[in-house]
Amino acid sequence: MFPSLPFPQEVVAIIMDYLHIDRATLLNCARANKQLAYEAQSHLFRTIDIGDKATLDKFVNVLKIYPGQRPRGDLINHVRIIKLRAGTPSSYSGPGSIASEAWPWLLEVTNLSGVLRNVQGLHFEGFDWRVHPVNATLLSAFRKFKGVSELGLLKCKFTTFKDCEAFFAACKGLTRLSIDVPTWEAIRQKGEDSDEPQACVEVVQFDKRAHRLTFLRIGRTCPVYPVKSWLATTSSLRYLRDLCLDELDPSDIADAGHMLSQLGRNLVRLKLGCRYDSDYWSQWKITDHIQLSRNTNLRSLHLGLIDTQDLLMIWVPLILGQTRALESLTFDIRLWMQSQLNGENWNKLEEVLLGDRFPRVTFVQKGNVDQQGPLDLEGTKAVLRARFPRLSAFNKPQRLYIVEEQKHASKPRPRYQFAY
Repeated sequence: MFPSLPFPQEVVAIIMDYLHIDRATLLNCARANKQLAYEAQSHLFRTIDIGDKATLDKFVNVLKIYPGQRPRGDLINHVRIIKLRAGTPSSYSGPGSIASEAWPWLLEVTNLSGVLRNVQGLHFEGFDWRVHPVNATLLSAFRKFKGVSELGLLKCKFTTFKDCEAFFAACKGLTRLSIDVPTWEAIRQKGEDSDEPQACVEVVQFDKRAHRLTFLRIGRTCPVYPVKSWLATTSSLRYLRDLCLDELDPSDIADAGHMLSQLGRNLVRLKLGCRYDSDYWSQWKITDHIQLSRNTNLRSLHLGLIDTQDLLMIWVPLILGQTRALESLTFDIRLWMQSQLNGENWNKLEEVLLGDRFPRVTFVQKGNVDQQGPLDLEGTKAVLRARFPRLSAFNKPQRLYIVEEQKHASKPRPRYQFAY
């Protein structure tokens, strides 16, 4: 290895923070010298993604966790998040599926809790908990990860929401929750009197008021009502600062609005996306349910422009009209042509953005979704600057920023802080 660099360790840490998504560069830094190796390894081993038994065996072998070996404490201490994947959405249901094959090595992961003592986050993706019900043995094993404060359930299937609550109860120090499940097989709807099917597991008796979420993400396939009802039984409404509602259907708008009103002045950052392609006339009623004027401490607003057709953009200026001065206003956008930004509602949006409430407006270019693909970054910049000329005028302070999705997510963060 080369000799140590003539830089303070704090400077090296900042440099590595900028490179935290560039694994190739981090690997090169890890081989350079000890000073760079420690900081690079903190990013390389911070998140462990396990999708099969072979990956788990490789991970265990690198850390030398097998019996009779001396564990690599320098690497083990860097592990903060464990992501467990059972397979693709089309392959994780029914006996003999990838979910069934994943069950043995999933149990093996729980045996690592005595070694991986610094784990702060557990993420599950693609597990069908109807095939393998969440049992007391598994949940008891996951409770051994005592430092877990972040839980993610992505594309998992449950019989009832109570089975979901079993995971919440297993993480007593839960402060960050991301939930995006395709469906619950049966769920009690508002005003429904029919009996709810029996849950697969009995929820451990636990004082829900001990849960104090500071971050909550409800994905596009997750109904808002059951999560909102569970949230009201905890102490989270007093502590929740960050809320992400990816793609709300018209049927979820009322529940989302009620949740926002309960949060009130506690809410600081909000990401909101609304899908109205099935009922575009209901956009006019969004202000009947969502009143951001009650969230007086809101400082950052992130709106997902799921469909940029002018007819489906009615809700955007209506929402912005409720906000006070914001430190950050961000839009997710995917463009194919300049004509997408024409229309009366885009003109209304431009007038709103020209006000003094939004000193910084950022458009985040989303990635490709089909083989044709949207405009590249330079094309997106040209279209947006032509559409909002007064926001990008050279003789005034710059207010319009256009970045790629990857670069927007790669801004440096403090060490060991979870990403939004």
